[in-house]
Amino acid sequence: MTKDNKFFETIKKYSMLSPGDDVLVGFSGGADSTCLLSLLYENRLALGISVRAAHINHGLRGEEADRDELFARKFCEERNIPISVLRADVNSVSKERGISTELAGREVRYAFFNSLSPSKIATAHTGSDAAETLLMNISRGASLKGLCSIPPVRGNVIRPLIEFTREETENYCAENSIPFVTDSSNAENSYTRNKFRNNVISQIKKIEPSFENAALRCIDSVRIENDFIEQNADKYYRELFEDNSLCVSGFSDIHKAIRLRLIARFIAENAGADYEMRHLTLLDDNIAVSGFALTLPGGKTVKTDGKNLFIAKKSDGKVIKEEVFLKKDELNKKLSYNGYNLELKLSDDGSNKRNAVDFFKIDDIIIIRSRREGDKITLSGRKCTKTLKKLFNEMKIPVEERDRIPVVADKNGIIFVPFAGTDAHRAPGAKTEKFLIINAEIGKNE
Repeated sequence: MTKDNKFFETIKKYSMLSPGDDVLVGFSGGADSTCLLSLLYENRLALGISVRAAHINHGLRGEEADRDELFARKFCEERNIPISVLRADVNSVSKERGISTELAGREVRYAFFNSLSPSKIATAHTGSDAAETLLMNISRGASLKGLCSIPPVRGNVIRPLIEFTREETENYCAENSIPFVTDSSNAENSYTRNKFRNNVISQIKKIEPSFENAALRCIDSVRIENDFIEQNADKYYRELFEDNSLCVSGFSDIHKAIRLRLIARFIAENAGADYEMRHLTLLDDNIAVSGFALTLPGGKTVKTDGKNLFIAKKSDGKVIKEEVFLKKDELNKKLSYNGYNLELKLSDDGSNKRNAVDFFKIDDIIIIRSRREGDKITLSGRKCTKTLKKLFNEMKIPVEERDRIPVVADKNGIIFVPFAGTDAHRAPGAKTEKFLIINAEIGKNE
């Protein structure tokens, strides 16, 4: 297949362009972007599109960056390709926003591209870039979604060279006598991508010369399977998301692969927070535990009441320390305590052992309070005794939330704690005739 044919096939395969599209090409002047701009411009009539270029001088490489800008302007002027140029101070942006230079450069680029209001933005990411990203994501413990590497299409951003290797773009330029510039920083190993490109992939290719094409086949297969999971997750999400919360009743009946996607999408769309697979797994493992809360990087907290997953607003920092005293024979009470809704009721049925207490194993006066130093609970299912401090640490409950959790106790110690359940010494037995049922849920923030 010729490079022109591969170019058209890639555009068709991923439905990248439509007649009438105004395509803005991110043009650095390197081999990849020069190849892309040339292919799009030379085939613009066949594709029914208009083509223009955008170049950013990031202010990072001094005279070399000025040389690249001059090259980009001249290249486009000689071919009558409209070009827009931005001179930016990416180092300053990086410091102001507290982000890496790489991320700052990316944000500056896309903000500039979008300010020019094209219908499509074409970037020169190649299959070689996708192979590098695949290895980088694997090294970070990527999920299936991460193994999809760089998407061929994301919103209005398209990548027509995503199935080309870097060698192919350079050969295209050489075969057609098309000049390009070389970024000297690509040879430096100060960036993570360059370390993979120059040290890891170069060694792999000595063993398997066709590694990049093999990686592209792998990525293509993973994308197909990922798309299948995404489509199914989307159906569930539209059914379960309502009133800014995700219904998790019956979650256990849904395959874990779908559940994790639902949680990830809920966080992305409602918290706008970063997360890792460990966060998703921890939420999934505790999704039915009423009152479970997890604080994500950046400070947003996700909570579950056992029925719904929701984003909690930041608390005002005030914690009630007063103790509430209840007479044992005057139960069947509902009350609020530090944002938790508590219900205590007497029953002849204790089938739900996790929140059931043997009525005759508790003192005449019950206390609702915050945790105290040295509080311990014996976990019924695990037959071990832990301090609440250690238990809350293990459950990853945010430090600022721990004093809010209501502890049900009497003069002899703890009776019940949300998340942990009933203390084993107070749990019902085969001969229990009367039960105290305790329900505890986090009150949703308005």
